[in-house]
Amino acid sequence: MDFSLVLIGIVMFIALVGMIVCSKKQKTNPNAQPVAIALLIIVVVCGFMMMYKTGVFGGGGAEQFRQIEDKYYASQGNVVGKFISKNFADQKILLIAERNYSKDPRVTVLVDAIKEGMGGKADIQIDTVELANPPKVPQGAPEMMDMPLFETMTAKDFDNALQKHPDCTVVISTIGLPRENAKMKLWSMDAAKRPKLLLMGAADRGIADQIKRDLVAAVITISPDAKFTEDAPPSDPQKAFDIRYVLVNKANLDKYGKLFN
Repeated sequence: MDFSLVLIGIVMFIALVGMIVCSKKQKTNPNAQPVAIALLIIVVVCGFMMMYKTGVFGGGGAEQFRQIEDKYYASQGNVVGKFISKNFADQKILLIAERNYSKDPRVTVLVDAIKEGMGGKADIQIDTVELANPPKVPQGAPEMMDMPLFETMTAKDFDNALQKHPDCTVVISTIGLPRENAKMKLWSMDAAKRPKLLLMGAADRGIADQIKRDLVAAVITISPDAKFTEDAPPSDPQKAFDIRYVLVNKANLDKYGKLFN
């Protein structure tokens, strides 16, 4: 194993956590914003360094690395698809992704995996969240410097995205929820009409309570026993999933609820 990759990954993770903490404090501490931006730059630089080390720029192991990561990422979709098929009768799905989803090949990989997990039968619409008041980005800044949607969208923005697809009975958010998600109208909808909500990735504190109250059906997050290696994942999507992730729902909340503290 290349231990320099491990070191870069640790720095990237610490910077990402710091960025999230600073972004939460922006409203009460104006000095937190420039720190968050600086940490974002560190995350981006670490990302480039990892791509360089793995041969993405030199062409060495780029394709193999991409295939390995795509298989791990897709395992989430496969497990989500099986969860939906098992638990919900109505299965018209809205997948909420970042604004550049049409240019992101992993979205296609994820959708295909969800369909596979559902036995090949799935009605999936893909959309993003449009911001009513998007933050100002410095002129000439690269697209990757845009703050992720979970940092910038409001409760109203998220509600509006759902209202565009009233026929969808299941919502999978790959961007988490707004910071001010307690204000979302989604929570006050009649339970029979409220779409089933699943989250992949970002999950704030309070999610455990929302799972307990059946407001959130399930959350896929990094397993406390996750192993990140350069080895190819098992061909079985469930076994690949178990190496990195865990699906938390009401049935196993007592065991995994502490992940959201």
